[in-house]
Parts: sequence; structure tokens; C-alpha cells
Amino acid sequence: YKLVLSSSELTFLNYLGLAKFTYQDLIPVARLNADPATVAVRADAPWTTIEQFVADARKPDANIRVGNAGQGSAWHMAAAALAD
Repeated sequence: YKLVLSSSELTFLNYLGLAKFTYQDLIPVARLNADPATVAVRADAPWTTIEQFVADARKPDANIRVGNAGQGSAWHMAAAALAD
């Protein structure tokens, strides 16, 4: 038996070609924490709500840069889902 303490990025490893197993090969036994996410902008940004941000991001000439924890991270996936 093996016990793993991991973050949600474990679920992406197979899809990135970094592991020969998937999350379906594991049985969760406990959740130790939850990592809430947020969308944060500079204090002088023109948006004060997520609705304003998304409306501007949908414009054809939008030039919005996003920072996250890196390719394949849960926060990268969250940013990609928001972009979608």
C-alpha cells in the first residue's frame, strides 16, 4: 500500500504525460484542506466586479494577461476555464 498526500494537480499528471496513472487509480481517504481561489486585479484596474472583468475580456481587442502557478497547475486550469 502507498499513502499519498497531494494537491489537486495530481489529477492532471497523466494528461500532461508525467504519470502512468490517473486519479481513477486512487482512492481518497481524507481531505486535509481546501484551497479557495480568487480573481485579483491591481488596485487601479478598471474592474470592481467579476462581471466587469469578463465583459472587458470578451471584447475582440482585449489584451488581458493572467498570472498563475504554471502550466498544469490547478490555478492554470482555473484560468483556462475562466477564459473558456
